[in-house]
Amino acid sequence: MRNLYIYTLGLFCTVMLSVPIDRYHTYGEIQTKLESWNEEYGPDSSSGDIIFHLTEIGQSSLLGLPFWMVKISDNADVDEDEPRILILGQCHAEEILGVELSMQLIECLLNPSSDTCYSNSMKSYINSFRANTEIYIVPTHNPEGLSVVHGTQYNDAYIQDSSFRKNMTDANGNGIFDFDASVQAGGDLDGVDLNRNYDFNW
Repeated sequence: MRNLYIYTLGLFCTVMLSVPIDRYHTYGEIQTKLESWNEEYGPDSSSGDIIFHLTEIGQSSLLGLPFWMVKISDNADVDEDEPRILILGQCHAEEILGVELSMQLIECLLNPSSDTCYSNSMKSYINSFRANTEIYIVPTHNPEGLSVVHGTQYNDAYIQDSSFRKNMTDANGNGIFDFDASVQAGGDLDGVDLNRNYDFNW
């Protein structure tokens, strides 16, 4: 029994440290899906109802990857005097479930009748919620860290670490992102832990 436990634990650790499975969105997949939603529900929508507004709110420091913010509301292209909600999906790089929850929430707010969303009885509630609030969602504000988790080409090398927490900031000031996957979490050569570096009283 003890050997089975050790084997199961070893197998679990191997799986947890491997490349994330395909059902998790990479940064490129997030961007593609957001652009698709923008075409269907945004300012250029053929339906005329603008319930989605996509905005670039900044770029990552090393790779220049855009941070995307989504606004969902009836009249999403207009700032109205309505309660506002902000949802930040993923901050720590390895916490990729936050990306999935954010993307699923966007899908359900845009299309409550979708097979992957709530029951039809919730549709009127969601439509009312969307009509009376402004919902802002940032699926990831750490696209560089997400790229390391899923794997990316950088400086003529492929880097991937599903336990990586930080972004790709050049913390030691040598002009490049130094990365060593064998270093334990928290002992990375470069990168900033965004969740530990908000301004005071943010």
